[in-house]
Amino acid sequence: ATATSVAGLKTATHTYMSSLNAGSYFCAPQVFYFAAKGKWYLVYQSNGACYSTNTDVANPSGWTAVKQLFSAGGVDFWLISDGTNVYCFWSPQDGSGTISRRSTSVANFPGGWGATSSVCSSTFEAVHVYKNKGDGKYYMMVEDMSRHFELWTTTNLGGTFTKLNENWAAKSNLTETAEHWTDQVSHGEIFRSGTDEFMEVDNLNHCDILIQGVVSGSWAYENIPYVLGVIHNY
Repeated sequence: ATATSVAGLKTATHTYMSSLNAGSYFCAPQVFYFAAKGKWYLVYQSNGACYSTNTDVANPSGWTAVKQLFSAGGVDFWLISDGTNVYCFWSPQDGSGTISRRSTSVANFPGGWGATSSVCSSTFEAVHVYKNKGDGKYYMMVEDMSRHFELWTTTNLGGTFTKLNENWAAKSNLTETAEHWTDQVSHGEIFRSGTDEFMEVDNLNHCDILIQGVVSGSWAYENIPYVLGVIHNY
């Protein structure tokens, strides 16, 4: 879907990107322009960590057929670069409650991935990592089991992450400005200051976050009637 504003996405035309040829199941997309490679990258989960490329993000039929970054049992793959290396974070979904990480050099990307390591525990999925331009640190938001976002930080993408806040974004600290529309804070992505692989945000303490939300109810997981909405960290 394409629109000139977030509000415009509500009525924008949806185009199924059949050129991906990724089978019956693919989801959790991340899109960015990789300046070092001169292409747009779409990263998603299908058969492990997968990707497609495009030279024109406005052309939904221009995405290449699915390719695999690497084989991995898990969900919600997320990439970020520090200019030297590219890091991939994801949830292994093996009951460990951990977040996994692999890295490769910018030169070798999208191949050349190193060994897997764990960067945090006692959490769940939907990991997103950003560089905050305000202080130069990296911040990781992770969705915990009760559908809220924790916040972790590090000064080095290859280093140790420390938890800052268990309930950084949660229903308990939301003030709704219109009708009641969600009892969850699920699978969010911060509005970035650019579109490149560095995943920068201007100010983490004054940002907008796109999330999927839903009011409490009882549904099979694949039938949860999620809607998209924006929450503000002001």
